[in-house]
Amino acid sequence: MMPRKVLITGASGLLGRSVVAAFEKDSMFEPLGLAFSRTQGKLQKVDLTDHNQVEAVFNNFQVITKIVSFLDNSK
Repeated sequence: MMPRKVLITGASGLLGRSVVAAFEKDSMFEPLGLAFSRTQGKLQKVDLTDHNQVEAVFNNFQVITKIVSFLDNSK
């Protein structure tokens, strides 16, 4: 079976990097991590507010994940 292409947004953060690494360990998946800042290594820079950039990347994937974390600094 061909690997499923997985698109992971928010891949430059701590959680996103871990998700990309987990998919990379499984030969059933071919992950691509997206980020807007801190695009190093295999991460691809994409501005998610730019419709043309999003459309160009998203059309080639079967699975898309959005990684977001929230830090409460109010304490």
